[in-house]
Amino acid sequence: MDLIDFTEGLKILSSCYQRDINNDDFTIWYELLKNIEYNHFIDAIKELCVEKSYMPSPHDILDKSKKIKSQKNLSILQAMKEKGYFKEGIKSLDVEHETHNYEKAIMWAEKGILPEYLNKDMKMYNGIKLIKE
Repeated sequence: MDLIDFTEGLKILSSCYQRDINNDDFTIWYELLKNIEYNHFIDAIKELCVEKSYMPSPHDILDKSKKIKSQKNLSILQAMKEKGYFKEGIKSLDVEHETHNYEKAIMWAEKGILPEYLNKDMKMYNGIKLIKE
């Protein structure tokens, strides 16, 4: 996430909690949170504004962002399963192997260790899903 996107998120926080964020906090928070994907960052801040009556810490934002990313990944994997992705192989796989492949993908997603091929396929499926919505 770049500095402009980060600033947008902090403006939302500042507005929700009627609190200014000083330059030192801004710099420290950016260093801690800059690796979060922009859409997960903004979604986390919006959800935290609704859920919490106090200003969240960088840890709260990071934790919420991880949960949002995990939920989105699981949703994409479910859509892939429904479209038959996990049955694909040289020949169509049986239900047992499909289930094994799906469960393995869920485990990888939950641990945040998605193989590159699966990550690419998930992005493709996510694009298809977004077009249909």
